[in-house]
Amino acid sequence: MKSISLGLSLVLLGGCVTARHADVSVPKDQATAAYWYDQPAEARVESTGFDRLWDSCQRSARQRLFQIDRADYRNGILTTLPLVSQQIFEFWRSDTPLSEQGQSSLGTLRRTIRFEFTRDQGADGSDSYSVVPKVLVQRQSVQGQRITNSSQYRWAVVGATGQYDDAGQPLVQSYWYAIGRDKQLEQILADDIRQNLKQMPISQ
Repeated sequence: MKSISLGLSLVLLGGCVTARHADVSVPKDQATAAYWYDQPAEARVESTGFDRLWDSCQRSARQRLFQIDRADYRNGILTTLPLVSQQIFEFWRSDTPLSEQGQSSLGTLRRTIRFEFTRDQGADGSDSYSVVPKVLVQRQSVQGQRITNSSQYRWAVVGATGQYDDAGQPLVQSYWYAIGRDKQLEQILADDIRQNLKQMPISQ
């Protein structure tokens, strides 16, 4: 039994360590936030009142524990601060769909919400507004440290120090790179926004 438990622990530990390194399968041009934000929206919500729509988006983000970062009212851009994604045992959170929690439990991921607003005009000449939520998913990469002595085990967790590339420049110890969009969460946020709109007074 001890050998089975030890083997399972090593497999799980190995999965965690591997997930913290750069994903070589992601092309360089697709590892940027701009690339994924330029992709088509998964869901859209419409409203006749801009303020109501704006407030509903803020409320939907906060309901899932995201904090508002940039509120560009004039250009119609509302973004949140990055939030480290929910792991499978964090049942009190609701910022990551259940189907994605396994991935964030094996490696450090984070999500950022970006709401993009547009102004439209109906056939009768009246103004209407729409918003599309986009959720960027990023993975953390931590530079590994070779361990040659049992007393150095802690460096495997905190990252390497004092390492340089061939040109003599210090290596970046930790960074985030984009791996995609969470389209499932985008649909969920759109549903949240619609529900919030129903609960808000029309006068807003």
